[in-house]
Amino acid sequence: MPETGPMLIDNVEQEILRVNRDVIRTTIAAYLEELSKKARNAGGVDGCVITTNAHPYAVDGEIGRFTFHTHTVVDATGRAWNTATQIFAALGPREWYRTAGFRELLLKTVTQMAYRPAVALLNRIRHEDVNAGTPVRTAAEVVEREGTAMQTTLGQWADDVLSAHGFTPEGQPQDPTEFHGVSMEAVRLPQSTVDEAVTRYNRDKAETFRIDSAGAMAFYENTKRTVNVSIDDVGVKKQKMTGRRTDSPSKNGREYVHNTIAHVEAPQGRYVLNGLGTYAVLRLLVAFLLHQQVLSDHYVQFFVDGARSPSMRRSSRGCPTGFPSGFSWIGTP
Repeated sequence: MPETGPMLIDNVEQEILRVNRDVIRTTIAAYLEELSKKARNAGGVDGCVITTNAHPYAVDGEIGRFTFHTHTVVDATGRAWNTATQIFAALGPREWYRTAGFRELLLKTVTQMAYRPAVALLNRIRHEDVNAGTPVRTAAEVVEREGTAMQTTLGQWADDVLSAHGFTPEGQPQDPTEFHGVSMEAVRLPQSTVDEAVTRYNRDKAETFRIDSAGAMAFYENTKRTVNVSIDDVGVKKQKMTGRRTDSPSKNGREYVHNTIAHVEAPQGRYVLNGLGTYAVLRLLVAFLLHQQVLSDHYVQFFVDGARSPSMRRSSRGCPTGFPSGFSWIGTP
């Protein structure tokens, strides 16, 4: 350990971090390797022969990258048992096992910055050598797999919820006669409450700025029985896996990734739904409202812009075709 010099504290800190990193990785690797060795009595058969596998098991974790040895066990009958696939998760050629802690850090980091600086920061935090840390392309593939897995899980969850409530996989009631929506009288503010608020508002207003009798008789939704949904498409520039080229296309030639975002404000709280396209998000939204038990007894109000989409076509009543009563749309057709 250093004992003198103008950078004494900095040098001591870095040395402690290096030793701490090495000790943690070595200890975990040794522990996992010892668990693998205990497989020599697999199946309770005596006389097993255990050999070390040629390729070490690679881990990309929150503590950094490390490897350890796994083993193949052959019992007296010639049956083989490989700890690399039967104790630990099976990996493909040159594949690394990525821990939950690593994936969490990566997903949080890439939402704040582009892949290249995000991976550089992640490798720096884990004290990885410049040329030995997680590659940028690998990080991008991990994020894409996580996103695909999340969308698949949400899709399956929506299927289950829709089916359990008697809806089709597309989000329509299987028997429309049994699902009539909500009574508008049940979700509007009592007229006495509206009259009291209008009177209080008009009290110190000039005639021009007062709410007239027609305005007082208009529909005012009860906020305790209302769900507000704001839907819009979000386009972000598609990131390149390599650095910027000198012959890169102009702004008009950029590639974009488009997602549809729905902000849901319900009595239970605020939520954000994300999906590839309006149809996918509306389907997920119907399942979400059914799960929250607010679709049949709450007033659902949508705030949309002027973008046209086949899944947002409006019927003559101003609602998407097939939606029950109790829905309203505010925005450009």
